[in-house]
Order: sequence, then structure tokens, then C-alpha cells
Amino acid sequence: MRLFASLLSVFLLCVSLSPVLGADKTPRAKPIVLQTLEFLLIVPQSRDKLLAFSMESGDWSQTKVAGKPSAEALAKLQPTVSSAMGICPVGRDLYAYSSASGNWSRLRVPEEVKFSYSVGDYFVFAQIETEAGASQYYLFGKNSLEWSGVDLATGKLLTANSGKNE
Repeated sequence: MRLFASLLSVFLLCVSLSPVLGADKTPRAKPIVLQTLEFLLIVPQSRDKLLAFSMESGDWSQTKVAGKPSAEALAKLQPTVSSAMGICPVGRDLYAYSSASGNWSRLRVPEEVKFSYSVGDYFVFAQIETEAGASQYYLFGKNSLEWSGVDLATGKLLTANSGKNE
């Protein structure tokens, strides 16, 4: 009987010290769903893409999240919306969406600069400040297909995808 009690004690000790299945995994982020009068924006639990459904067109639009954002960037991911526009910052990338055009566009912000953004009813705005103090203003409008902007120091027109244009 003592042997049985000793073996039972050892067994219970081993079971209590064994890891719980799934305990080593970090908790997964919950999906984000935001609804406005003109669209529905979804950030899935996987955080690998952004989706939107336009009430105007009746279609879904999606874009993949570029690169491999840090766990911190994905944890802080929080879209901002107005009735027809949305912006979702992921690390140094600003993803804008318009329910009128049904289009996503990504603006990559360089590491060495400060930036801010805001959302209006008909546009998304981003301001980028370089270390030298130069400012760039970018807009993504209600009918836009991509971000466009202007360098305030030189007056050159800028696009998110093609760099500086004249």
C-alpha cells in the first residue's frame, strides 16, 4: 500500500509540473470589425491582410500587409475611420481605404522621419517631417487610387508608389 501511495504521489507531482497544452503560445489578437454608413472594415485575427466592403459598390476589397511587421506593430494595430474613409497604420506603413473608389493604397514612411495622420469625410491626410525640417503632405481622396502628395520645400509632386514626380 505504501508503494502505491508513493507512486501515486510521484505521478501527481509529475502531472502538476507538466506544461499545459497551449500555455506556451502567446494569445492571438482578436479580429477588428468597424462599420460605418458606407463601408465595413475588417482586420482579421491573422493580421496578414486588411479587408473592406463598400456599401456603394457592393464589393469586397483587400490588401496584403507588406513585409513582416513586428509583433509590437501588430499588437498596436488600430484603424481609424470616418463615414467613407479609413486608415490603418501598421508600423511604418499607412494603409488608406475609400468606400467610393473601393480601393486600398499603402504609403511607406521612412524610418528616420516623424509622421502624423488624420481622417476626414472625403480624404485621409498624412504629414511627414524629415530630420532636416522639410515637410511632405500626402492625401488619399474619396476617388483616389493611390496616395499623392507634395514636397513643401521643392513643390515636387509625390506618389506613394513611384517616388518623386515632376
